Amino acid sequence: MGRGKGKQSDLGKPFPWRRIALVSLLFNLVLFFVFWWLRPGGTGEESVLAFVDQYFATWSDQDMEGYKACFHPQATIYYISEAGDVSGMVLEPFIKSQEMAHENASEPMREYPLESEVDIDGDVARVLTRWALLKGERRETGTDYFTLLRGDKGWVIVNLVFNKDP
Repeated sequence: MGRGKGKQSDLGKPFPWRRIALVSLLFNLVLFFVFWWLRPGGTGEESVLAFVDQYFATWSDQDMEGYKACFHPQATIYYISEAGDVSGMVLEPFIKSQEMAHENASEPMREYPLESEVDIDGDVARVLTRWALLKGERRETGTDYFTLLRGDKGWVIVNLVFNKDP
C-alpha cells in the first residue's frame, strides 16, 4: 500500500475514496438546493408574484373562499381614502365587504396587477403592487401594500393596506 493513495483493492488499484467523497458531497448539495426550491410555497420573487396573481384572480373570479384563503386568519386590512382617512378591518368583515361589492356591482368587476416590487426577508415579504380595476368601461387604478408570511402552505397576507388613485 502506497502513501496517500488509499487502501488497495483486490485488483491492485487504489480505491478512489476522495473521488467518492467529493461526488457524494456534491450530490447532497444538489439535493439540498432542489428540496429547498421545491418546498411548499416555493422560494424567491417568482413565488410571491405567483401568489399576487392568484390573489387578484380569485377576487376577479368572485371566488371568495379562494380569496379568503390568501389571508392569514388574523390578517388586518386597511383602506386609505382619497381624503387620507384610514379604515381598518379584520378578515371576516373585509371578506363580507368584498362579497357585497361584487353582488352590488352593476357589471362584473375585474382587478389585475400592473406591476409589483418585491422585498423578501426569510419567510416575510413586502410587496407593493400597482393595480387596475375594470368596472365595465370604467378603469380605476391604485396600490396595494402587502405584508406576506410564508407558511407550510405557501404565502399568506398578514397585512394589506390599499388605496385608490385620485
